[in-house]
This record gives sequence, structure tokens and C-alpha cells, in this order.
Amino acid sequence: KEAQRLYSSRDFQTSLLLFDCLLETHSSDREAAAILTNRAAIHMMMKRYADAAKDCERALELYPNLTKAQLRLGRSYLKVGQPVHARNVFLQAFHHISSQPLSGKSA
Repeated sequence: KEAQRLYSSRDFQTSLLLFDCLLETHSSDREAAAILTNRAAIHMMMKRYADAAKDCERALELYPNLTKAQLRLGRSYLKVGQPVHARNVFLQAFHHISSQPLSGKSA
């Protein structure tokens, strides 16, 4: 929660360090994927899109249907000039979302 509070207050560097520590102590692949996805958001705010893409790719290796990771990966690909890769990731996210029952939540 502290890492997210720092992110919200735009202390990206400290938040990034805390997410790094959380990543070392995660308890499951899904938790690691969520941490990586949140760390990717920090990279994006710092305009480090290649780092964000790497974190999202790794998150999706651990938990393939994590919608936030898919969407952040697509946006990162757009920022680094890879629109075809971005489109493919967005399509995967669309197919995943459209196959889910309407519950107000995403993976």
C-alpha cells in the first residue's frame, strides 16, 4: 500500500524501489504479475516505455490473462513505435474481456 501511496503522490522513484522489494517477496505468480503490472505503470509515468513493456511481458508470462498488463503492454508498444505488436496485444485483451461474464471486474 505504501508503494501505491507514493505512486499516487508522484514519488515514482521511491515507489519503484518499493515495488522492486515487493517483487522479491511475492508469494504467487499472480501476485508477482500484479506487482510487475503496477511497476510498469510507474515506468510509463517516467516515460520508460521499453522497461514498462518488459515488465508487462514478464507479468503476462506469469499470468497470461491479466487485462491491465495487456493494456499497458499495448500502450507501451505504441510509445516505442511498434503499432502491429500493440494491435495484437489489444486484440488479445479484447478477446479476453469479451469472453468474460459482465461482472464489473477484470482479471
